[in-house]
Amino acid sequence: MEVALCLLPNNAIMAHIKNEINALQIKSKSHGTAIFTGPCAGSLATASSVMSGVIA
Repeated sequence: MEVALCLLPNNAIMAHIKNEINALQIKSKSHGTAIFTGPCAGSLATASSVMSGVIA
């Protein structure tokens, strides 16, 4: 297992993950490559949640 910063070519799928989206890429001999994405706490998502709470 490794977590590291790296440069990606423009044609890599992981190079197009933007804003408050997290991505996890798993490579295995038996299943090949799988990429999982989902929202995280970016500035816009956090501000939206805070304002929803204030309004409620």
